[in-house]
Amino acid sequence: MNAAELGPSARYAGYRPEQPIPLGPLHKRPLQLGKVAKSLFGFPGIFLPWNAFFFGLAFIEWHYFLPDESRLKIFSADWIVTLALCNLVTLVTFATAQHVWLYGRKSQGTEYKYNSAWLATGNSTFMFGSQLWDNVFWNICSAVPFWTAYEVLTLWLQANGYVPTASWQEHPIYCTSLILVISVWIDLHFYLTHRLLHWQPLYKTVHYLHHKNANFGPWSGVAMHPVEHLIFFSSILLFWVLPANTLLTLYMLQIFGIAPSLAHVGFERLMFGKERSLSVDNYMHYLHHKHVNVNFGNSVEFLPFDKWMGTFHDGSDQAAEALKNRMLARAARKRASRARKSA
Repeated sequence: MNAAELGPSARYAGYRPEQPIPLGPLHKRPLQLGKVAKSLFGFPGIFLPWNAFFFGLAFIEWHYFLPDESRLKIFSADWIVTLALCNLVTLVTFATAQHVWLYGRKSQGTEYKYNSAWLATGNSTFMFGSQLWDNVFWNICSAVPFWTAYEVLTLWLQANGYVPTASWQEHPIYCTSLILVISVWIDLHFYLTHRLLHWQPLYKTVHYLHHKNANFGPWSGVAMHPVEHLIFFSSILLFWVLPANTLLTLYMLQIFGIAPSLAHVGFERLMFGKERSLSVDNYMHYLHHKHVNVNFGNSVEFLPFDKWMGTFHDGSDQAAEALKNRMLARAARKRASRARKSA
């Protein structure tokens, strides 16, 4: 049921999924292999539809725009600019399409929208007084350059044999399995770096910029401080030690470059007509932006760090109450600490 049907206070809050966020089938007992397989290969699943879409984008870039390996061995403005333009056009097209459909035309109104409010305007918190244009600035002027820099450097290292590589033709099973490894690595890398960014010195100077988007939109995904982009796109360092190839490099960076736009779209589902819709399933991250101190991980599918560390908020009333109690206990500890220091 859409929360807009439940009364004024619920309408302000927006849409809330009926069911709490579930753990992935890998973490349920007894283990049901059929459900595990469905989560990996079903529709929707880990790979379909979104990771398949990102892989398709990477393949297009690899097949049509990536130069021959011999050219990658030498830094050259022509191929570097080509890749930068590919990244820019991909990000702008993907984020703009979502923004125009959902926030420009408001094609589905607030149906499935977590927060019924729209993006901020006339707000001095954001550059230009606009949440949208503030986000666009950080995407284009910081995210794309860092994305491209990591991409160019990794491709150059691979072409020159300075890092281990693996050909898809010679090692098809290994390279195919890396697609799953990438999904696990994304969960691990995102959780560890995200917790680092919530360390108060980094939060106050760096990560706060991203969290200005409490009620986010598609352009909020990689609207980050340059230092955060340096950390965020460092995921590709995995392929500096693990044998991979240029296609997998492009694939991983496509995920980090444009998947955050989808993760910050602000709706649980994208509707196409009255009966057809497609799941986006980003409620876990919405709750992180709403409450800040929960759901530091990317998901609870493979590595449910938040569940293990006691910071998981599944969207239920019980989780909300537990969070409230943790915040009250934390405030009490701070008051007690201040009282001891002043005594």
